[in-house]
Amino acid sequence: MGPSHSRPAPRRLAQITGRTVSPLGARDAVCERHGPYRSDGWLLCGVRECWRPCPACSREAEQREEAEAARQRVEARRRRLERAIQRAAIPPRFTDRTFEGYRVMSDAQRRALQAARAYAADFAAHRKAGKGLVFVGSTGTGKSHLACAILRAVVLQGFAGLYITALELIRMVRSTWRHRGDMTEQDAFAELESVDLLVIDEVGMQYGTEGEQVLVGEVLDRRYRLLAPTVVLTNQTPAGLAAYIGDRPFDRLREDSQWIVCDWESYRRRPGVGK
Repeated sequence: MGPSHSRPAPRRLAQITGRTVSPLGARDAVCERHGPYRSDGWLLCGVRECWRPCPACSREAEQREEAEAARQRVEARRRRLERAIQRAAIPPRFTDRTFEGYRVMSDAQRRALQAARAYAADFAAHRKAGKGLVFVGSTGTGKSHLACAILRAVVLQGFAGLYITALELIRMVRSTWRHRGDMTEQDAFAELESVDLLVIDEVGMQYGTEGEQVLVGEVLDRRYRLLAPTVVLTNQTPAGLAAYIGDRPFDRLREDSQWIVCDWESYRRRPGVGK
């Protein structure tokens, strides 16, 4: 309940004000909005009369205050969620991507959508067990849509998440090698380790150098050891992904991840259909 707009009883009023309060009894009063009512009164310090206001008006004022407090709580929660989504770094193109907005045109797509929904819905258990996902498929099949929908749903549950492409991950770590950088290499790895869910997009679209393999593999390895779930998106075949990230990270993905094969036609190749 919100604070009462009716005046407190004499003893309580005396405690609040520290002044002498004497009861005046009750009298008939009329509210312009609610009509007649009985009002109790008190004499404060022998000088000032205080009369209880209309109880219906008091109840309405309390209800308005409660409604406003509820509105402020909802608004505060909305702002917190917006900040959490911003921290997750979901690209603007995918910020509003949801499961409901995913266009299903085949049974395979329906199964992929169901798997993504189920993963997000049961993320607390997957977080505890360190279970992730791997989306494998060519460009334009909606992998990023589903992954960002998962990330958004997970963030809305109160978990911390982060979207990053493999190239951004590599640049993030390499940028710490410059002298007088804002963060150390260990800081970069710690940031990538700390989130409850890390989505790494476009894995295998880089140059495929040994240095890239080491950095991406290191992140996957660290999160594996910490039971921290990772969602990996790649245009490579499983063999191509193994060649890119290395055998050990690949084996760990096979052990701890559900694989979703997106082998349908690209949305972009369908007339009038966007990604």
